[in-house]
Amino acid sequence: MRHSHYVTGIAASVMMMLTGCIDDKYDLSDINTETEIKVNDLTIPVNLKEIKLNEVIEVDENDPEATIKYVTVDDKKYFAIEKGGSFHAASTTVERVAVGRPSAIEPIRQRINGQPLTSVSLSAIPAGKPMKYIIGKEQTEALYEVGKNGYNPVDPAIITLGDVKMEEKSDKLDIDITFRSPDIADKAARIVFENLRLLLPEGMKAKSEQGTLEGNMLTIPRLEGNGNSITLHLTADEIDFRLDPDLGPEGIKVVNGGFEYKAKVGVLSGEMTVYPINEMTTLDTTAELRIDFDLTGFTVTKFSGKISYSSDIADISPVELGDLPDFLAGDETDIIMSNPQIVINVNNPAGEYGLSCDAGLTITAERDNMEPSSQELSQFSIGCDRGNGPYTLVLAPDPENAVNVPALATAGKFTFPGLSRVLAGKGIPGRLNIALSSQQWPELRVHGDARDFPLGVELDKVEGEYTFLTLLALADRSTVVYEKKEDGWSDDDVAAINISSFNITAEATTDLPCGVRLWIRPLDTSGNDIPIDNPEEAVAEISANAQNEPISITLKGDIRHLDGIHIIATARNFNGEPMLPSQTIKINNLRVKVTGTYTKEL
Repeated sequence: MRHSHYVTGIAASVMMMLTGCIDDKYDLSDINTETEIKVNDLTIPVNLKEIKLNEVIEVDENDPEATIKYVTVDDKKYFAIEKGGSFHAASTTVERVAVGRPSAIEPIRQRINGQPLTSVSLSAIPAGKPMKYIIGKEQTEALYEVGKNGYNPVDPAIITLGDVKMEEKSDKLDIDITFRSPDIADKAARIVFENLRLLLPEGMKAKSEQGTLEGNMLTIPRLEGNGNSITLHLTADEIDFRLDPDLGPEGIKVVNGGFEYKAKVGVLSGEMTVYPINEMTTLDTTAELRIDFDLTGFTVTKFSGKISYSSDIADISPVELGDLPDFLAGDETDIIMSNPQIVINVNNPAGEYGLSCDAGLTITAERDNMEPSSQELSQFSIGCDRGNGPYTLVLAPDPENAVNVPALATAGKFTFPGLSRVLAGKGIPGRLNIALSSQQWPELRVHGDARDFPLGVELDKVEGEYTFLTLLALADRSTVVYEKKEDGWSDDDVAAINISSFNITAEATTDLPCGVRLWIRPLDTSGNDIPIDNPEEAVAEISANAQNEPISITLKGDIRHLDGIHIIATARNFNGEPMLPSQTIKINNLRVKVTGTYTKEL
């Protein structure tokens, strides 16, 4: 910016005066032709562009990794700190429950009374006639012991077994029921059971070609076999332990990796008709009926019941803040986060089975040469109402007023007061480490009442992404510094002025919600500040939200080789409101008046 025309008139006038008074017949080579002229309040008008906050806080909109970004909320553009990351947990497998064969089952032995099919006196039963016996009610039980002495322990994730299913043929429970009578061992050619009703364990779903199951009662209209014995085969692929009144509404409780299960079986009623081996054979009117139950072991491949297991989170990326602008990285900076928020988008691979995930969250701020400081959210939850998801979670001091969350209406909202204090302290931390853990929940835990939870199968991973976002605001102790050099003033005439007083006047307008201290120094032709005699006084204060506020700064000293001015605007006493890049400091009608001497070789 050139201003030589303001002093050229002075030089031209002096030249005309001197040339008009000197006789050109004289040799003037030894005469000192350097002339000094006093300069009083020579005005140099200077026009400065307005200072915009987005010139102070530089935002590279083409860099997705930049920490400072522009965020638009309700059509207003704000400065924001925004960083994202991802995380995942290892896949989880809950092992199948292997149930071995039960201990020996005491057979049912029952004395049954018979009567010939023909109407004859019991005291004179003719030989060769069949006999019908009436079967009464009696039961026994099979005792299953699982995890005893540490053998085949139940996966520690399983708390209760409500309903269990055995899907593959090799996993199912087979039951053989054998009917025989030693009293007719060598007398029966054929036996027939009719209207046989058998008692099976409560909640067992079994299939048989000979009968139908209703509740825990298996009804067999007719069962026939040659000889004196017959075996009925059943296959069970499901047991709902919750229907057993001896177990309670939760079913079997697993304790120390094991449990006992008493499977009650028996006979309720029926008729057994025995046909003698020949016409010479007479059957007794009473006989012993022996019923043997043989139950195999089984393997649970799906279950419903209470479950709880942990899932370790790996590779959760931190929030790196090392690329903050210099003015934010100083020790005087105290950032206030305007309702900071962490938005998590995550799946729940156990959601389709009715299980939720609970975790805590701890953010640890790391600063150079200082002990780390942490803020903790004791618990948040990933639900199961949307199956495997994905789910959106909002963690904030005021989650209802979180910004730019598209799924906010359906998001899980969790109040996290400590999040607003994450950046508090001396200077800005270089990194925020995030852990999905807290003292209450040291690990991510999947738990709840499972529905048809698959065992022995690797579940999908818990995977998600997070976004840490806060609109940028500053506390009243923070400082924002804008620095600019206006130079290019020097030419031969300006260089000839030795300035003793340098007065700067202007009008200031700002929409910053804080006061601004304006510091100005003269610059020499090398771009360096020229020392002055009154540095403490050479400042001006601009009020918050000033409108055409007059300012005046006087610089005193021996100011030579002037080439411009060095401006530093320091904003202090912020009110904690989010900052907008459109906020400005305008310095209008700036005038520089210089007093001193003009020295020129004529």
